[in-house]
Amino acid sequence: MSMGVAAALPTAFSTVIYSLKHAGVLRAGERILIHAAAGGVGQAAIQYAKLLGAEVFATVSSKAKKELLMKVYGIAEDHIFSSRELSFATGVMRLTKNQGVDMILNSRHGEPLRRSWECIAPFGRFVEIGNMDLIADKFDMSPFLRSASITGVELTVIMEYKPDVIKNILEEVVSSWNQGKIRSAQPLTVLSFAQLEHGFKQLRSGQNMGKIVFQPCDSDIIPVAPIIAPPYTLDANVTYVLAGGLGGAGRSLAEWMALRGAKHIVFLSRSGRVNRKVEEMTSFIARHGCEYRIFKVDITKKAQLMSVFTECREKLPPIKGCIQCSMVLEDVIFETMTYENWQGTTEPKIIGSLNLYEALPRPLNFFIMIASASGIVGNRGQANYAVGNTFQDAFARHLVKNGQRAATIDLSFVTTVGYSVELPESLTRHIKSSVGQVEEEEIHALVEEIAAALTQDAIQKQLAYMIIYSEDDIDSVKSIKGSEVDSIVAMELRAWLVKELGADITMTDMMTWGSLADLSESVVNSSKFVRVSK
Repeated sequence: MSMGVAAALPTAFSTVIYSLKHAGVLRAGERILIHAAAGGVGQAAIQYAKLLGAEVFATVSSKAKKELLMKVYGIAEDHIFSSRELSFATGVMRLTKNQGVDMILNSRHGEPLRRSWECIAPFGRFVEIGNMDLIADKFDMSPFLRSASITGVELTVIMEYKPDVIKNILEEVVSSWNQGKIRSAQPLTVLSFAQLEHGFKQLRSGQNMGKIVFQPCDSDIIPVAPIIAPPYTLDANVTYVLAGGLGGAGRSLAEWMALRGAKHIVFLSRSGRVNRKVEEMTSFIARHGCEYRIFKVDITKKAQLMSVFTECREKLPPIKGCIQCSMVLEDVIFETMTYENWQGTTEPKIIGSLNLYEALPRPLNFFIMIASASGIVGNRGQANYAVGNTFQDAFARHLVKNGQRAATIDLSFVTTVGYSVELPESLTRHIKSSVGQVEEEEIHALVEEIAAALTQDAIQKQLAYMIIYSEDDIDSVKSIKGSEVDSIVAMELRAWLVKELGADITMTDMMTWGSLADLSESVVNSSKFVRVSK
């Protein structure tokens, strides 16, 4: 089985098998009408219906598609109708002696849908896979008096609520392919990602037959219209903490934060060593008006941290955010790893992260831990490092579950900054092949994205509390204006936004926002804590 065939089979045949076998219960000797029969799903439906022993009627939109069905699948010419004309319904009733068909696999909408419904036989099953007009359209009720039924099939819903059914269906697809009972739609057109625009134009033209599969190639050049998000401006009147901030990633983030408006940064470093690269970084942020303090402190020692934050509280603006970058690598295969090797690597990420969070003042706008994808995929000789990163992932989930604004960023191999620059070339190649790689700028973009997401999460939690909803019941992209969010709730929510998030937002804004995501964007744009540069 080629990669193209492997991509083409599952969705089409899963839809068809569920529709014909589970929803429509099609039996041998019954009649089925298949719309859009020359497409990928249509051809799969023809194959499966014939396997079940059913008589197939079909509609297509062109002469070429009609000839394809006759040549490849042996469908009788008088059983193939034009989908561009409504007379298909008359033809079906004529050939069935006004009895109609036992099942209809429908993807049409509007008048063709209603005319198809007129062709249903007593006890017939109308299976809708297009789902465009099921809610909006009005159906003639008379077929229901003949015990006809309508069923909608949405593959994503089946995958969510009946995963075992999908598993069995996919096993049947593979088995049927291996036995030569089914094949991919004809023709199977394989295009590169560079041909995406051409492929979608072909689909929209209505002239496409069979299946189109997109397969990536290293040489693909893909035109994109990137979404350019305005850069966030951090609050100049608060202090931000960078633990492990004198390392490569920490220095890069410090420069990024200074460019985004941060004016007070505290660096926590176990060594406190100021080398040439640290001097370059501190000179850079100072030129941008950012004051900094470097504390030599072991974050695994809570008493040391408490002493540092006490001094910060007395001499600096309030601390409102922390990025935990601390890491120590002691790479040893697990069989020979000592207790000291284990503790040396895990403590900065486990004990250090716990101590930081417990010692930091509340509330924080964000608590972000820079972790690694090795906590997910693992690396040989880095069991201790993987454990530390896995803990940070779990700790972030725990904090979020308890209403805190926390996150981890599981980086792969960063190619331009940090310890990777100083690794031997052979180890560098090994880690790149294990966990992939990212650029320095991608780290900055991830931090920006998380800052916005944490703002939305906080608003969603507060709104759910106010209207006595579960957070899961609030859809961030759909409008929830109405009886749940009246003017009183809007007024209370605005007061909370002004107090807790520093938002400059009016009641008019509150009553005109369309969704939670829209409101969150407005808050981020106007907040004195996290503003967006204009």
